[in-house]
Amino acid sequence: RILPAYYVQMAILAALATFGFYEATTLSNWIAHTLMIHNFSAAWTGNINGVWWTLPIEFEYYLVLPLLFLFIRRVGIAAFIISALSVVIAYKIILFPFIESEIAAYKSWMFGQLIGKIDLFGLGMLAAFIYKKYNERLSAYKHRHFIEWFLVAAGISGIWVMLVGVRELGKTVFWGGHYSLYVFDTLFGLFVLFLVLGV
Repeated sequence: RILPAYYVQMAILAALATFGFYEATTLSNWIAHTLMIHNFSAAWTGNINGVWWTLPIEFEYYLVLPLLFLFIRRVGIAAFIISALSVVIAYKIILFPFIESEIAAYKSWMFGQLIGKIDLFGLGMLAAFIYKKYNERLSAYKHRHFIEWFLVAAGISGIWVMLVGVRELGKTVFWGGHYSLYVFDTLFGLFVLFLVLGV
């Protein structure tokens, strides 16, 4: 579903670059993007089209998804979510001292690898699990709209507070190792979960 449009975009941008209408990049970068491994280097990520940085992460997620299903079947969804959150936070805390002196873009690239985003995929899986298990029961509940509107309001409010909070905190402080750096994505994902379930 995604690859046809992705490769058409690449062909258009390559043609524009050839004729000088788009900033050219290295051949290795084009190859990396073609193979969907452009997250392997900070120099490749976002170099052709910034929004494509997520695609190799999603691709890797689908590759490990069967293993995640086996893990969930063995330990349950709750234990999986706790494990995913623990892995992500531990990864960021352990990694940060090694990249503390790097620029924010490099830190973002390192934290943006699959191991640093698996909690968000886990929250998406949790949302699907909750919807599948409880939607039919909620459909028969007379006051379900109160629950729906509460979830939407909680989601939007939480997202707004977090975005304003980071702005007030300042990017220098945030990327400097403030504790919010380690939990921001997870909390943001939780509020998105509320919003998606409410909708």
